[in-house]
Amino acid sequence: MKKPHRASASSVLNDKMPRVEGLAVLEEIRRHGDIAHIPIIMFTSAESDVKEARSCDLGANTYVVKPMNDEDLSRMVRRTNDFWELVEVPEFKR
Repeated sequence: MKKPHRASASSVLNDKMPRVEGLAVLEEIRRHGDIAHIPIIMFTSAESDVKEARSCDLGANTYVVKPMNDEDLSRMVRRTNDFWELVEVPEFKR
């Protein structure tokens, strides 16, 4: 039986954003006590053990390499959604 859906905050960060690197945003989020609990999913377009390790060190909840075709991307989004449906995450508090 699926547990009831509960709204919670989460964030998806890309490692290559236009104005600031995703790792810098992750680091900043983890410094602020009022939002540090928010689950973070790091997305990247290329595999990198160094960036994955750094993401984990900074507190990313998961690190995902973006698929290059639409079918794989859709499958990955569905699986990621299924994963987060099963995981207990803290409720977002303002």
